[in-house]
Amino acid sequence: VWVALIGADRIGFVSGRDHKYSDMSLPPLAEESSPKDRAIGERLGGGWAGFTTLYMHGPRRMWADPNGNFMYVGEYWTSRLLRIDVNTHEMKEYKLPPEYRFAYLYDIAVDKNHMAWISFANADQFAKFDPYTEKFTFYQLPTRDSNARNIRVDNSTDPPTIILPYTGANKIARVQFRTNTAR
Repeated sequence: VWVALIGADRIGFVSGRDHKYSDMSLPPLAEESSPKDRAIGERLGGGWAGFTTLYMHGPRRMWADPNGNFMYVGEYWTSRLLRIDVNTHEMKEYKLPPEYRFAYLYDIAVDKNHMAWISFANADQFAKFDPYTEKFTFYQLPTRDSNARNIRVDNSTDPPTIILPYTGANKIARVQFRTNTAR
């Protein structure tokens, strides 16, 4: 069992072997804010649930690759993707391109091909992270103000179908990718 502790900037887990709880701290975000920004943050205090978001990742929703060794975590406040090796607990972060800095990475689903699919709360797009190339591909949604805070994968199709409910627009997107564009 894995859990994102958004206000504490930690990832918790229960061992399947001995059923004991442990957690891991996310690395500090020293490069993300200037000394002046830090001073302002300290003076203002507070933030989400009484924590200062200026210095934090904000781990939100996560999804494990059911056929692999990785757990993916959305870092809401930094719009980064965190990948955790479930065996070694080694963490690696992937920054989104600068134009997605305020996209608010929200939810993740992993398909049968090990691709991590990502929804955003503030971008009217979704993305695919390819763990083999460690690159993101972004896809525009057809509706504005979608606030697509969830994403699911239908692995019964080939390639997998992506499903995104639009919280902001009261719609659901079903995205099917073409396999042969030569026709």
